[in-house]
Amino acid sequence: MKSKHYERDMLKILVMSLDLSCQNLKSVPYIDPSLSIHTLILAGNQIKEITNIPETVVNLDLSENQIEKISGLPDKLETLDLYGNRISRITNLPVGIKILDLRNNLIKKVENIF
Repeated sequence: MKSKHYERDMLKILVMSLDLSCQNLKSVPYIDPSLSIHTLILAGNQIKEITNIPETVVNLDLSENQIEKISGLPDKLETLDLYGNRISRITNLPVGIKILDLRNNLIKKVENIF
């Protein structure tokens, strides 16, 4: 018989990607940092603010939401999809960004990107 601690430890190892797309979320839910999520997909929700993103996330999809401002991103982030939001200014992106999708936004100003 395996203990609950063993089962929780196995879950921590197995969860590398979490897809919460199209769930009518109004905000980013709390995600236990011990899960070590690398890819987080929150596309097609009603999220207005970027919060609660675990520092372990390197690939983040927040496309098709209602985000107006870029903030609260993990330093290790490499891929960021913000397609189809309400962003008007691009500022303060993490230095390690390799892939950035900002299509279909309201961008008017680009400053201090990195």
